[in-house]
Amino acid sequence: MVDGSPVWPAFVVDTHVAREALRPVANYEVTVGLDFGRQPAAIFMQAVNNRVLIQHELLGLNEGAVSFAPKVKRFLEVNYPGYKFRLV
Repeated sequence: MVDGSPVWPAFVVDTHVAREALRPVANYEVTVGLDFGRQPAAIFMQAVNNRVLIQHELLGLNEGAVSFAPKVKRFLEVNYPGYKFRLV
């Protein structure tokens, strides 16, 4: 990978980024994509009408899964109360 080159060359900010924050959509499962390591990350999204709506990202800094996982749990409780979710 070359520094500064796009991961997906067809990416266009005006097309692929919402103009305002996306809110959770009722009755759709929330998918949480997780990447653990010393810089853990979680992305919160829903598949709605053949679109993937990425609503939030949570980043950790120099911490492991033991301290990051409870933050993900709390984030779900606060931002997606009552929603079904899948962790991947």
